[in-house]
Amino acid sequence: MKIINIGLPRTGTYSLSIALKKLGLSCVHYPEKIDDIDEFDSACEVVFSYEEIEKRFPNSLYIYTKRDFKSWHISCKKHKLNYKEDWNSFWTKDWKKEYFAKENSLDFFSDKRERILMHNVFEGDGWKNICDFLNKKVPSIPYPHLNASRSYRKSISLI
Repeated sequence: MKIINIGLPRTGTYSLSIALKKLGLSCVHYPEKIDDIDEFDSACEVVFSYEEIEKRFPNSLYIYTKRDFKSWHISCKKHKLNYKEDWNSFWTKDWKKEYFAKENSLDFFSDKRERILMHNVFEGDGWKNICDFLNKKVPSIPYPHLNASRSYRKSISLI
């Protein structure tokens, strides 16, 4: 059984990968091929289809990291500015379409609700949310908040 993060980039996926490691799980962040997941307990920011993941790793647990569209959109735009070269086709896609397509595709999990956790660190989810789901003890250290935008409040007026 694997623990698979199926949230979009810029939704706390990197922080989740560090949190899973702190819980003693091996984790790969943004695997390029589905085979890259084989040797790990968990994978974050997975871009493969839900059907492909479920077929390859049946009965996996899923963590859907999310954040509200407005702050996600700002974060994506700022992230793209930090990386001048087009290193990933995700950043060239229609932002709004990609976000809402992901949200709507969660219907795939309608019969798997007990195996999916909605996790939003931007609204206060942290250790308790994840540890309850994974049946793990809550660590005594703060939940990791990495790769966060320092100037989010300043840039919110840009949209």
